Amino acid sequence: MVTSTEDVKKMSNQKKLLPWYLTDLYRYLSAFVILTIIYMGFRVYQGAYGISTGLDATEPEFEIYWMRLFYFNVTFVSLFAIASWGYLWLTRDKNVFNIETREEIRRYFTLTMWISIYTFR
Repeated sequence: MVTSTEDVKKMSNQKKLLPWYLTDLYRYLSAFVILTIIYMGFRVYQGAYGISTGLDATEPEFEIYWMRLFYFNVTFVSLFAIASWGYLWLTRDKNVFNIETREEIRRYFTLTMWISIYTFR
């Protein structure tokens, strides 16, 4: 059997594409990387100010460094959750009983990926 250069090009192009059910993998990985960077930033901040200011809740520095970080974190997570769930509710598919099987499986894979990001957060 002879393999031409056209066949080799076709085979090399096929390896680069993701399977149809993993089309949202790049979004998933980018969200994972963004959250990792945010968590690393929090960790560096805590490491830098944990030694110099201490972690005693009775000291005034605790209010300045740690409670501000806590308030920011709670506010950001609450607003992000409200925005995310509002977006999902308003952009949902209203005709779910007429979805093709392939699209349904793709949505299940996407849902699983986003649930793993949500639990990582």
